Amino acid sequence: MNGDTTSIFSRNRALLDMLIEEARSAYMDHKKEKITIYGSKKSELWYPVASRPKRPLKSIILDPGVKETILDDAGDFLKSKVWYAERGIYVLLCEYYQKSDNTPLQ
Repeated sequence: MNGDTTSIFSRNRALLDMLIEEARSAYMDHKKEKITIYGSKKSELWYPVASRPKRPLKSIILDPGVKETILDDAGDFLKSKVWYAERGIYVLLCEYYQKSDNTPLQ
């Protein structure tokens, strides 16, 4: 955020709500097509480093069984996010997999 502000003068709060929802929806539609890569410094703050178009899992070539092992481990990890949160370890997740991919992660 760069500190910019927007002022709207209206008797109808619904106009502002509609504007915000439209902007949020447009942002989320744009974000769906990309994956964001984050970096961290010693301060433990995460910041976006790059953004790339998503690609299907079938385009990733690894030795036999490696992709399946990684997906299984990731699935187990995602199922445990409440466990991590209860211990103060916050999990940042990327919604990389589209439902059209044949992946156990949803």
